[in-house]
Amino acid sequence: MDAAQDNLAQARAHFLAALSQQEAEDWISAEQSLREAMRLAPGRESILVNLAGVLVAGQRWVEALSLCEQVCAENPASAEGWLNAGLCLQGLGRVDEALTAFGHSLTARPDNPAAMLPQARIHLLAGRHVEALAWAERVCQLDPSSATGWRVQGQVLSGMRRFDEALLAHRKALQQAPDWLDALLGAANAALDAGLSEEALPYLERARGLAPDSHEICHNLGNALAACGRWADAVSAYDRALVLRPGTALSVWNRALARLALGDYAGGFSDFEARWQSGLMCPHNVPGPLWQGESLEGKRLLVHAEQGFGDVLMYARFVRELARQGVRVQFAVHAALKPLLACLPGVEVVTGRERFAAYDYQCPVMSLPHALRVTLASLPARVPYLEVPLPYRVKWQARLGAASRQRIGLVFSGSDNGPYAMRAIPLAQLQALGELPAQFFVLQKDVGIEDRASWRNMPWLNDLGAELGDFADTAAAIEQLDLVISVDSAVLHLAGALGKPVWALLAYTPDWRWQGGDRDSPWYPSARLFRQAARNDWAGLVRERLLPALMDHLDTK
Repeated sequence: MDAAQDNLAQARAHFLAALSQQEAEDWISAEQSLREAMRLAPGRESILVNLAGVLVAGQRWVEALSLCEQVCAENPASAEGWLNAGLCLQGLGRVDEALTAFGHSLTARPDNPAAMLPQARIHLLAGRHVEALAWAERVCQLDPSSATGWRVQGQVLSGMRRFDEALLAHRKALQQAPDWLDALLGAANAALDAGLSEEALPYLERARGLAPDSHEICHNLGNALAACGRWADAVSAYDRALVLRPGTALSVWNRALARLALGDYAGGFSDFEARWQSGLMCPHNVPGPLWQGESLEGKRLLVHAEQGFGDVLMYARFVRELARQGVRVQFAVHAALKPLLACLPGVEVVTGRERFAAYDYQCPVMSLPHALRVTLASLPARVPYLEVPLPYRVKWQARLGAASRQRIGLVFSGSDNGPYAMRAIPLAQLQALGELPAQFFVLQKDVGIEDRASWRNMPWLNDLGAELGDFADTAAAIEQLDLVISVDSAVLHLAGALGKPVWALLAYTPDWRWQGGDRDSPWYPSARLFRQAARNDWAGLVRERLLPALMDHLDTK
């Protein structure tokens, strides 16, 4: 054997060794073997391509790209050369050039899923979901056993809010790779987003078994347990997450909601202060020192509204309590709330657009319970704590006149500041109310297209929405009614604050403030709570609980 043949034989041996080392992900040894093979047999495409692949695995993009350019210059039809070049360009952030390289790779080998997956990922990251889905689906058609293909397809479908399909795609990924953490987390998140929190739990439990020290897994497990209403278990999961990554604001914030649902107001309202660091809410950046419970004797306090109308109405009780104690309070609120809240005794109510009088401390309204050290036992729950302004009362007495039978206010959908399905009953499911001996008045301004279509077949529904200019109008209208029935909405809080009998129609796992939603509310003594018996089952709630209760109510009047 001459020297050239001997070199080729040795190069082949090193190359075969490198293939085994790559299979074992021993990248250091693989690189050494391939570089020795390249020394013995310079310019061999297979050696250059594999060495580029090893460098790509180590994210050594520039070195790998140089090799790929050499390969593609000598062989423009090198599918592997263009594929690795695309991966390098993608790693370097040169995504348009990467897409071109992947296109060349597919020209050389049209049915190569390896050149399709990166394109799906690039389009996904760019928010081009339609293009991403087309590539991901093509990968899975060509290679149904591709766990990565199904995982990427699941990510794309989640981005398109097609959560049921995303969950199915992640299940298929897990059939191929049962212990793949990314796929387990993707399946869990898709299940949560689809409203299937119980289904998310097994994925997260399996993931925690594989990675018990993962903050992300413990945090997500807490989210799933909370969505199932298992508040104590959720607190434990968040506690573990915070041991693994102390001070993580989002974990503290989510633990706050679980603690509050359990009635642990001291711990819950303390954790609630993490909302500003959680990334979910923008701080108001109101100048001045934050009031945290210091003596306010001789001081002026500015309280400023935050979050939704219902939150402000609910927490206005604390502003009234401060004024009752002699604190000089300014309350900055939304313009739609000012005419109503201006009746708070001893409180100067302004809007955020008005100039504030001088103050010594400032406090967001939802930080008041923490500053006041409120517990479940000390919660100010006396109602009414809001009153209807006299001009509005006169106006609505004239508008509605004398009642000939029971008058009932109705709110079937709340704002979009939360999971909308949790706050909305399809109006068609309330059709049976029209058979009852009562007058029904709609107390909401906005009605969706489908509900508007259903309304055309419900002539017994009286629409007050267009006449409700602000919340003082709504309060005055409520005052003229006998009962309000509402999903979780600002009107629900308003009726409770006025001391009006109000029936709350709540999701299977309601918001923390309803304490599980079983019967009554510590916040509103006049409220009666009706919670779904099964997730998303509004029809069952209406049929089995609301209608019988309403018939009993009307029979006693």
